[in-house]
Amino acid sequence: MNMTADRVAMVAGASMPWMRMPGQSWLGAAAMFIAMWAVMMIAMMTPSLVPTLWRNRHRLAIAAGYFFVWILVGAAVYPIGVVVAFATMRWPALAHAVPLTAWKARQLQACRSPECAKNPWRHGLRLGLRCTLCCSGLMSILLVIGVMNLVAMGVVTTAITAERLAPKPQIISRVIGVAAIVAGAVISYA
Repeated sequence: MNMTADRVAMVAGASMPWMRMPGQSWLGAAAMFIAMWAVMMIAMMTPSLVPTLWRNRHRLAIAAGYFFVWILVGAAVYPIGVVVAFATMRWPALAHAVPLTAWKARQLQACRSPECAKNPWRHGLRLGLRCTLCCSGLMSILLVIGVMNLVAMGVVTTAITAERLAPKPQIISRVIGVAAIVAGAVISYA
């Protein structure tokens, strides 16, 4: 199966964050990725976190716990991304799917919950875990398209914020899910 030049460029571009620079160790590459991931997550997730922080006087501890979870996710994602990048470079016909499930609805409800723990750090950790579960589909899309793709980051940030803050998140979530499936179909047939 021959790939078009655009398809090759897309696969190679999505793979770049997972590759080592010449002379760089795997540990150095992982540290660079996690630093980039942390900056990206803070930028992307802060808009949807602001209302929660606004309602609580322990903002810093909650935010620290919340973003600590996202940084741990980045540390877990890096080796997976390396393997997936290798596989997509070797076998570009890998298919991508984004399911719509009741599980997503439960995670979204938990992510939007105003429940507050007595310990702000623990509250931030719990909120971060719930949010990573809720956003896993959208983050998977970002990982496939390319974590350095600013347009994709903007779209995913907007989608996450809309799901988190909209009065009827189930409708927003379904619209986003359908849009993701349609976009995936268009990209895979382009």
